[in-house]
Amino acid sequence: MKIVLSMSIVALSFVVCGCSGGAGSDRLKVVPVKGTLFLDGKAHGPAQLILEPVRAETDDPKKIDKRQSVGAKVAADGTFALSTYDTGDGAAPGKYTVRLGSGADGGSTDPAAMMAQMAGGTATQPLTIEIPKGGTDSLEIQLKSAKKRKQRPGAPIGQ
Repeated sequence: MKIVLSMSIVALSFVVCGCSGGAGSDRLKVVPVKGTLFLDGKAHGPAQLILEPVRAETDDPKKIDKRQSVGAKVAADGTFALSTYDTGDGAAPGKYTVRLGSGADGGSTDPAAMMAQMAGGTATQPLTIEIPKGGTDSLEIQLKSAKKRKQRPGAPIGQ
């Protein structure tokens, strides 16, 4: 009787685990992406890199873009490996807008970049990149500093 009960429990556990879809069933396929971040032509780091999916307009509910934001901690030499679900796992292919994180989220602690972000501006010019279907180990992200606005005497920061 104990053997039958034990085998029933084992069989039931296989059915439950096999039918639940597992932890990764709703995950999109990601491809490995490594590269180097440049700011104004020079390797830039340490920083926090954030990629937001550029979503195509569609009226078809079956074609909803399920890509998620992607991030990377950029090393001092500017190198990074993108992460979506797990550290260094990559990104789903497609177009993304690029931005640098603030010092609060492990990103750039450059005072000018932080001031621009606090003033509601952007520290870098907008950039869109495309992650290829096969991934890459040599993605170059070339950011340029945003043009600084002239400060009027007596005006609040950012105006």
